[in-house]
Formats: sequence, structure tokens, C-alpha cells
Amino acid sequence: MLEERCHMRLAAKELQIQQQQKKTAEHKEAQITRAAEKQLWQDIQLSKMRAVHSKKLAAPPPDVVKEPKVDNVDVASIVVRFDGI
Repeated sequence: MLEERCHMRLAAKELQIQQQQKKTAEHKEAQITRAAEKQLWQDIQLSKMRAVHSKKLAAPPPDVVKEPKVDNVDVASIVVRFDGI
């Protein structure tokens, strides 16, 4: 009877250790998953921010660029200054 009880305690202890290891592994896996999801979210946000900034800095398409409008100007009225010579 005593020997049987000792074996039961040992089996219960082993089961408890296995459950604890399983719980620890699941916790680590959940941590890794959360970290990966957070990194993905940050990458998406950074990508969106870069897309917004690149749109601000991008040159307009060639069909939108217009030639500057020049009014009829008398060439004689243009004054060229050479300061510092």
C-alpha cells in the first residue's frame, strides 16, 4: 500500500511538471505571436507613413505640368544688374 501510494505521488508530480512545462511553452509561444503581430502592425504603420510622405514629395505627372505663362514683355524694359564686379 505504501509503495503504491509512493508511485501515485511520483506520477502526480511528473504530471504536474509536464503540465507546467506545457503551460510555459504555450506562454512563450503566445509571447512570440504577440511580438510578431506587434512588429507587423508597426511595419504596416511605417509603410503607410512612408507612402504618405512619398506622395507629398513625388513630382506631378508630366501631363499635369504646364508651361509657364509668359506675357508680352518688352525686352528693353529688362534691367540686368552686375553688382560686385
